[in-house]
Amino acid sequence: VTRHQQTSESQWSMKEERYVMARILLVEDDPIITSSLSELLGTEGHSVQACTTQDEAIQLACSSSASNPYDLVLLDIALASGNGFTVCGAIKQKHPSYQ
Repeated sequence: VTRHQQTSESQWSMKEERYVMARILLVEDDPIITSSLSELLGTEGHSVQACTTQDEAIQLACSSSASNPYDLVLLDIALASGNGFTVCGAIKQKHPSYQ
């Protein structure tokens, strides 16, 4: 990925930036939001796995191996089946180093 950056002499130079693509767990029960966010994040090169329930989110996040954990978990707080606070607590209990 390249980015154009103006130099102090008002000329343009190219500066290469490296982006690390994330492995993301999206926990959302609204299919429109899930579809939109998955598509947006996917076009940026991120790997997105979506689920709709508290139990499924806990299973996916807690079974994620130490060698390949999710880099980011995006949680809906008010799920139709459960809530994001419970998911967050379960993840932190399983992976104490997560912030």
